Amino acid sequence: MIRLGNIKFWQIAVVLALAILAATPKYRDKGCIETITMASYVSFSFNCDSPELTNRHLAPHKFFTEYHNWKGRPVYFTYGLAMGYALSGPTAFIKPLITIEDSLGVGRAKHVSNALNFYLAYFILNISIVFLCCWGALRISGLQTSGYPAMALALVIASLDIVEAGTFLLHTVIMNLPVAIGACMYCLLGAQYKLISRLSYVSLGLFIGLSILVYPAFSILIPAFICGLFFGIFVLKQTNISIVKSPFLNFFIFFSLSVIPVILWTSLNQYIFETSTYLTLDKGQFKWLPEAIQHDNWDEIIFQKLKTFFGYVYTYTRLEIALASIVFVSTYGFAIYKKKKIYYPFKDLPFFSLLVAILGVLSFNLLQGVYFPRMHYCITALIYIAVMRFSVLQKCENFTGFLFILVSGAHFYDAIFHYTTTGD
Repeated sequence: MIRLGNIKFWQIAVVLALAILAATPKYRDKGCIETITMASYVSFSFNCDSPELTNRHLAPHKFFTEYHNWKGRPVYFTYGLAMGYALSGPTAFIKPLITIEDSLGVGRAKHVSNALNFYLAYFILNISIVFLCCWGALRISGLQTSGYPAMALALVIASLDIVEAGTFLLHTVIMNLPVAIGACMYCLLGAQYKLISRLSYVSLGLFIGLSILVYPAFSILIPAFICGLFFGIFVLKQTNISIVKSPFLNFFIFFSLSVIPVILWTSLNQYIFETSTYLTLDKGQFKWLPEAIQHDNWDEIIFQKLKTFFGYVYTYTRLEIALASIVFVSTYGFAIYKKKKIYYPFKDLPFFSLLVAILGVLSFNLLQGVYFPRMHYCITALIYIAVMRFSVLQKCENFTGFLFILVSGAHFYDAIFHYTTTGD
């Protein structure tokens, strides 16, 4: 067991990874994105959407009464408001001790300085999300959290391009990572539906409902849970084990709490604030398929859309998929050499959950019709977890952990010498 007090080695690895990424170049300077340097070390990105949010932190009533890009994310706003004002004192103390510079010299550094407490609030949230995602990856893979393979997997996740791009950014880019890993965990929970108490159903449903008001893609967690439910019924066949008498009533409670917060927020905007919520449907997304079906050449339109979509997937994930494939093939060969018998995870619940999460994220992005690279890229985290899960089943996780250390080195090299590919 590798510990320093109550801190495990994988946690130290994540801290070191984030410290390295804090100094790397993030996005290429362009119209909406600019590099901000703080204290001559930390490099983070300024997104043109950020002032629209931080300005409403200074005048909170405008968030509710005006129509704007962040209107569909009130929970995200409320967190920033509360945490930002809580950090006002510490920020006022450190602000005179540091310098803040913007690469284009157009005055954005002044805005960051004036709203530094809110930027730090969201950076803290993003860092916490990275830790939670690494912890979730370890739980899904089945690794012992105190071993060196756990450190290796956490390091691979924490050095991904999406972590570099989204951690030090006042934006919801990083939320794609918990969406992907969360979909896997919800599928796992759904498959064990008879072992979940009613209070857990309430908590899981309410978490989704509130999370959608942070980032709409969290809605993926609902079908992920349903897929797990069917896996538990028809594959695991949990017919004799139950701690609850009415699982389907519990599922009704879960689904209701998943959608009620969104319905309430939409109703408040429509009937009280008299504005739109600016959710993804308001932006014209998820409409291309119904519109395509109405055309005579619907098959050509859909084929072209699929061609474009998978072209984006290939462009933004090919390197990571190649690295993961090399690790997988090497692990497979090592397992054969070690015991000459392979355990294939056809009925392995974590492996099935990872597949559901990958398909869920890809389907959401395809149906959305706007192909954000950040959503493509987060599936690479799931692929790495799947490779480690396969390795755990073969009992050769130490070997795979060594290969993951090498992959992490490639990630850091890319982060230091290249801009992120995840996009804003």
